[in-house]
Amino acid sequence: MSRTTKFGAGGNVNINVNMNVNMNVNVNSDNFNKYKGQNRIGATSISNYRALKRLVSFCKSDCSIIPNTQAPALALEAALALNATAAELALARGREAAAVSAAAAVSAAAPVSAAAAAESTSTSIIGQGQETLLQYATSQGASFVWNSTTFILDTSLPNYTYSANITSIPDRELDLVFVGGSYVGLPAPPASVITNLKNARIGNSVETIGASAFENCNALTFITLPNNSSFTTISNNLFNKCGSLISITIPDSVTTIASSAFRECMHLIFITLPNNLSFATINSNTFRDCRSLRYIRIPDSVTTINSGAFQNCTSLITITLPNNLSFTTIGSNAFDGCIALIYITIPNSVSIIGYSAFAQCSSLLYIMLPNSITSIANGTFLGCSSLYSIAIPDSVSTIGAAAFRGCISLYSITIPNLVTIINTSTFSGCTGLLSITIQNNVSFTTIGPTAFMNCSALRSIRIPDSITTINSSAFQNCTLLAFVYISNAKAVYLGNRIVPVQTWSSPSKSPHIVPPYFYNATSTIRFLTPSP
Repeated sequence: MSRTTKFGAGGNVNINVNMNVNMNVNVNSDNFNKYKGQNRIGATSISNYRALKRLVSFCKSDCSIIPNTQAPALALEAALALNATAAELALARGREAAAVSAAAAVSAAAPVSAAAAAESTSTSIIGQGQETLLQYATSQGASFVWNSTTFILDTSLPNYTYSANITSIPDRELDLVFVGGSYVGLPAPPASVITNLKNARIGNSVETIGASAFENCNALTFITLPNNSSFTTISNNLFNKCGSLISITIPDSVTTIASSAFRECMHLIFITLPNNLSFATINSNTFRDCRSLRYIRIPDSVTTINSGAFQNCTSLITITLPNNLSFTTIGSNAFDGCIALIYITIPNSVSIIGYSAFAQCSSLLYIMLPNSITSIANGTFLGCSSLYSIAIPDSVSTIGAAAFRGCISLYSITIPNLVTIINTSTFSGCTGLLSITIQNNVSFTTIGPTAFMNCSALRSIRIPDSITTINSSAFQNCTLLAFVYISNAKAVYLGNRIVPVQTWSSPSKSPHIVPPYFYNATSTIRFLTPSP
């Protein structure tokens, strides 16, 4: 593609945009006027507006005239910048392809390796049965009482194993019951019965296990849950802070796993979730801070993953999400802090992704977003420092504040047609961002404060005709940014000042921008508008 732009009567610049820049410059007496402000930030204007491209450069202070700056120099600088950006984009795309291929290979191997690791460490000692068996590394005496039931040492079983026939295990908090107008204490086991429990088989006669029943069982390594149709609920905090628990299988009879059920199970490597049509929700904080969990498959029956469900699962490499039309919601902070997660595909059924859902996933290389989502919430990908590329679907109309803040590997982004505002700090700190395209639509009006602050590799940006406001420090510290393209000459707010349409239209005027509003870098920035 070639385009010839004439500057004055004899200044010709032929730009061939195809990774090569060929320039033929014929300089004659038709030169630009040159203006100077602080740090010799310059600006040029072209005398013959109707036939020529209009260049307007903004200064940090009042400008004074410097004569005899030749017209073709600015076009040469712009063309070289475009060529450099194209080369860098090609290199970045090559790195992205290699990274995505590697991510897919690791993801494919992850389920097998995680399952093998869990199986190799499993030492389940007691199969299924009606009796509940509790095993310890040290003696708990000849017997102990728990919830009015006596557990007796069974010398026929290995280690120190205690047995009893029970139908329920109460909530940890229900050690007192209301009887005859007053609270009566239930017989509780010695503290060591809870803290020293190493392995357990909950008998098939058990139908309910109360909230926090095994919370803080720091020595518990393995547990077998009841296998009967009446056992349907894993209660709140049931295994919270069971720091030695390695692996667990949830029976298919279970339809509910309540909030924080496995929170802070720091050594949990592998878990099998129930396979039944009624199991629909992964509740808030269910697996939060399970820092050894490497892989998990969410059954297709699940429709919602609630807030913080897998937050800070720092060893989670990959996760398989449900494949059903009813799976619609990934809650806020659902995968926040999953620093080992490298690849994830969001099913087409998902329409809601909560704020900070993938924040601080610092190993995430690539993510596929479905056309069903309409918004990217605040902080969704904040701090995803390895994220190379993301395709924002055309269905998206809102991108929240700090949505991509600190995505230092992100090199290119295209904003869809339906987006009307780039919010505060949306791309702040994306130090690898080379180019951004904002689709030209009549509704796009605003670039928010610090939207592109510290995007130190950004060279150029094209802004739609409909823009009305560019807020304070929007491009602060974008030290390589030299060209901002605005198609129409119109009144635009820059920082706290309005630049009137006459400024864009007249060669004798230049806006006065006071730091730190709009632009606070040390290099020159030029606004380019075509001739009417």
